[in-house]
Amino acid sequence: MTKITADAIYQRSPSATYQTVAGEAIVIDLNTGSYFSLNETGTWLWEHLDGQRSVAELARELAEVCGVPEQAATVQEDALELVSNLARETLVVSR
Repeated sequence: MTKITADAIYQRSPSATYQTVAGEAIVIDLNTGSYFSLNETGTWLWEHLDGQRSVAELARELAEVCGVPEQAATVQEDALELVSNLARETLVVSR
């Protein structure tokens, strides 16, 4: 799989659905039946993967929302890791 870069734009896969419970998402791959749990931060990112903004843009926004704009670089690294994992599981697709 190709390494995901910060300027990549991803969106949720049409074969993925999710439900948010107590601020955390349960994501289900309708093709495989596999399911994944995301914490509140991962859920925020998941809900904003709409194919409109890059991972870097989303990471900066998430750092602002969490009140840690000075940690945007760390948030971006974590976002890239999560998007890479989601892409590997075909839960997100590049635009």
